[in-house]
Amino acid sequence: MTAAVKGAGATLRERYTPHARGVSLDEAVGEIHANDDAVLNVLRGPLLQARPGSQ
Repeated sequence: MTAAVKGAGATLRERYTPHARGVSLDEAVGEIHANDDAVLNVLRGPLLQARPGSQ
């Protein structure tokens, strides 16, 4: 599980940029959802393996 969480953190670090962007609320919310999806893609397999049958 620790490796999965570290992998999720690495995914977020790869997506991070220190450059400020002028974005709309819709764009910011879209980025939040994209980050959530990226992390979920990393965590889904290990979590399901640890808790078979869970959702």
